[in-house]
Amino acid sequence: MQSTLNYLEIPILAKVKLGPVYALGGVYGAYALNGKNEISVLGITDSQDINFDDSEISKLDYGMTFGLGVQVGLGPVHVFAQADYSFGLKNINTSDGDAAKNNVIGVSVGTVSYTHLRAHETVLDLVCRLLLE
Repeated sequence: MQSTLNYLEIPILAKVKLGPVYALGGVYGAYALNGKNEISVLGITDSQDINFDDSEISKLDYGMTFGLGVQVGLGPVHVFAQADYSFGLKNINTSDGDAAKNNVIGVSVGTVSYTHLRAHETVLDLVCRLLLE
């Protein structure tokens, strides 16, 4: 039997930049949105949606996330690429059986524009931002 679980994960991360390269780490909380069990017997596959209210799988999960990335400025737009790994600390198997924990490998590529944010900066915001960069 193979189970596929889809969680909405909300991370709280700290980011340390060393030039264009950065490292990040922190914690996450997650809530199960849906899932599916697939069973194969003699070449015949059957799948069932998981009802988390009636199953032995927890809707809630929490854990830690670590990652590395690079961000390069191209005028007002910054392009980034990031890889991270999240590992669950909570046993999501609520029965007395074997422990089950979520493990996720993530890859992100995207753009960030600071133009809109800087249009609203006050002098105090500008000084704080310059001190942090």
